Amino acid sequence: MKKYLVLFLALPFLLASCEKEENETPEAKITGHYVLNYGSYSSSVGSLSYIDLENSTVQNEIYKAVNGVDMSGKPQYAYEYQGDIYFMGNAVDEIYFVEASSLEQTSNGVSTDIIKPRFCVGEGNYLYISCWGGDVWGDTSLGYIAKYNVTTNEVEKTIDMPGGPEGLVIANGTLFCALNYDTKIGMIDLETEEVSFIEGVPGVSSYFLKDDEGNLFVSIPDTYSISATTAGLGYINTTTKTLEATYELSSITSNYSSIMSFNKDKSKIYVVGGSYDSFYNYSGGIYVFDTELKSFESEPLLTGVSGINGVYFNKQTELVYVMVSQSTTANGLLSFYNTNGELQEEFSTGIAPSWILDVE
Repeated sequence: MKKYLVLFLALPFLLASCEKEENETPEAKITGHYVLNYGSYSSSVGSLSYIDLENSTVQNEIYKAVNGVDMSGKPQYAYEYQGDIYFMGNAVDEIYFVEASSLEQTSNGVSTDIIKPRFCVGEGNYLYISCWGGDVWGDTSLGYIAKYNVTTNEVEKTIDMPGGPEGLVIANGTLFCALNYDTKIGMIDLETEEVSFIEGVPGVSSYFLKDDEGNLFVSIPDTYSISATTAGLGYINTTTKTLEATYELSSITSNYSSIMSFNKDKSKIYVVGGSYDSFYNYSGGIYVFDTELKSFESEPLLTGVSGINGVYFNKQTELVYVMVSQSTTANGLLSFYNTNGELQEEFSTGIAPSWILDVE
């Protein structure tokens, strides 16, 4: 069975003379990258692009080509599980899925008990879906985790998770929940479904990476809603369920995208950092964290990237992928760099690329 690794990236952008774009009608592929595009903020649809690594071309609107309709719901996240790819629809509150092998959608989405879905992770016959539950910025008690049965395609129950649940990961029998509107990390024991929290996080949290010992790196950004006392990365011991350490990177991004990625042997983490200027233009770079030395390298891999939005490390080619978004109405750009920070190739995507499904 094909295996897809889902990673985060994001947003619209930049046209460059070295872009490669293929305008022929796309067809479903089996090798390369599928790029999830969030779409324009003024619309209610997203799209899926295919990056053909062998021929160095891009095929946009591949979901529409296969299914004959636009990808609705402005998908916030995509996740492959048990032969299907699930999308978290954030404009039309629903989750829907396609067959991973064909990209064909054969059933309607599920909207019951799904309000502002953000992220998901699978275990057994279930997807655990983080949901804001409404305008969480006004009422942080609205958040919850939806327990979705992939066999019956129904939400069996919801578990309260206040604080704006965002990224999720399962480790040592526990579902860890990043909270984007509280200074805690949520936890759910998957056997008892008891909810508890790691207190004293020096800011909100957004996403996790799990190391080979089953412990977690968590992003802790500074946000408009809650100012972090120490922005950067945190390290969670999943056995003791404690935040053991924090590593400062004051500029770590608060974007909802693939903001950090391990390299092949997990000895390094590539992290997006940046800031807005007085005209609300975002720019920044890629910072490198050494997981053995437990510190950021003195020099970033990249700086001065206007509209930078996400990063992903390709473990086969050992290239660093950088997502740039300078506009919410123009196509995005996916740039490939080597580990010395030298540009190798660029591709135009759809509007607001946000995740990559890496087909092996």
